[in-house]
Amino acid sequence: MAGATISYDRGARRVAFHRCATCGVLIHWTRTGDIKDKTGVNMTNFAPADITDIAGVPVVSDDV
Repeated sequence: MAGATISYDRGARRVAFHRCATCGVLIHWTRTGDIKDKTGVNMTNFAPADITDIAGVPVVSDDV
């Protein structure tokens, strides 16, 4: 599914959260400002069958 998103920035951490403009679900986040080295994807938006093939993708859970 594709469509418009709405984003908002979270203060000093320089993170932009992107949400679906229709339903409001969090889709992903990106770093903003001078440091743009990280992006996060909300994997709960994917069906389990779709995420079985991402075994080689590094998963990092830390403060943004």
